[in-house]
Amino acid sequence: MIDLYRGLGLGVPALMDIAPLIARVVVGGMFFLSGFYKLFTPAQAEKMQETMVEAGIAAPRQTAKFVSVCEFAFGALLIMGLFTSLAALVLLIISLVAVSYTHLTLPTKA
Repeated sequence: MIDLYRGLGLGVPALMDIAPLIARVVVGGMFFLSGFYKLFTPAQAEKMQETMVEAGIAAPRQTAKFVSVCEFAFGALLIMGLFTSLAALVLLIISLVAVSYTHLTLPTKA
């Protein structure tokens, strides 16, 4: 597998070292900003709560706040490179639950 990565790096070892950093910062940044706007922008927080009500999630207000804090905090940890495995696992679980509840259960709007 390492040889495949070296091949994709076109023989530039430094590219192999920086690619995981870039991926971690981009993905962590997306979650960090998403959580930030849900926490500190009332319109986004309301939209998140409405989505949770439509999806039938229990305690939508508390769950929305909890998910927003998790996205914000674990996104920041991922950016900083701290507890990356834990942060990635939590964010993966959040993403899988979001997809399963919103995209697989909610009716599409025409």
